[in-house]
Amino acid sequence: MYDIQAITNLAKAVLTVATPSGVMDTSLCDRAERLVRNVVTIGDSEEVAAAKSGVDMFCLKVATLFSDAGLAQNLSDQFRRTEDPTKTVDAEKLVDICEEVIEESLAAVLEPTQTRNIRRILRQSFAGRAEMREAMILSDARNLEDMGVTGIFNEFRRQVMGGKGVAEAIELWRMKTDYRYWEARLKEGFHFEAVRALARKRLETAKGFMKALENEHRGHDISRIIPETRG
Repeated sequence: MYDIQAITNLAKAVLTVATPSGVMDTSLCDRAERLVRNVVTIGDSEEVAAAKSGVDMFCLKVATLFSDAGLAQNLSDQFRRTEDPTKTVDAEKLVDICEEVIEESLAAVLEPTQTRNIRRILRQSFAGRAEMREAMILSDARNLEDMGVTGIFNEFRRQVMGGKGVAEAIELWRMKTDYRYWEARLKEGFHFEAVRALARKRLETAKGFMKALENEHRGHDISRIIPETRG
């Protein structure tokens, strides 16, 4: 039996990014551990368990741990080149980097059949409608991550890294809402109805949060404590 904790430590080394200030950014490590918890829970859910035969939970966990390896390496490269760390990168390129990192990090630790399976899970999870059960689970976990308050936190973090403030964050949310971005994600981004239902609940919580943020930013709430001037 392979030690998942040892592999988790390998993933953390890959996911830790050195920033220009010298601070070691471990946010992707935090995200990876959260995603692992979520894929395990989704895998144990009644809907998935009903057709769970053949799911390789070990390979799924490892694929999840390394699913942001491409993003980590790209961020490191952008920091070294003093480029904008919020610059969009082609998803296909990130998946290619992930596969390379998996081979480099795990080839000496796992069997070749396992590394191939992990790479397949990872690639399919980024490819829309996955075929492998493991890839469906990982895809749903990653999409769920974007739908609630955690998604807002991650987006705020990108905004701050790009030198943006509250006004820009509110405007970005408004644009996504106007273009029905979230409705499209709910419709197309999930393989399992139970996860879609949870994503819908998380989105409603996020909408409430963003409404409160806009009220505070525009002073709508504080204006209520000032009495109206009477003629």
